Amino acid sequence: APTSGDGRIIVDVDLAILGKPPAAFDRYESAIRREYSWVKPRDFAIGRRAFLQKLLSRRRLFRTSAFRIRLEAAARRNLARAIRRLPRKPMPPAHRQAPAGPRFTGVRH
Repeated sequence: APTSGDGRIIVDVDLAILGKPPAAFDRYESAIRREYSWVKPRDFAIGRRAFLQKLLSRRRLFRTSAFRIRLEAAARRNLARAIRRLPRKPMPPAHRQAPAGPRFTGVRH
């Protein structure tokens, strides 16, 4: 965590998108998903949920009072909404099912 005034401002500027109006935040979330499009949906949902929950569990999201006063409440609402939108228990990858009928056991009759 940055301790200098400039460092705290830089971190807050970087996190400011979290407190933007819902439509802007949703565009940001969509851009994040596109950036990580190579990650399987299940894995993305698990990782994204963990990351967003970790952010939301912080006592304060913003390091400076100016950003905190202006954006903290909206950021928390956006984060909570983004978490709710992710699948709670992502489905495991689809497995190929064995064809119906007698199973081949490797023993010929």
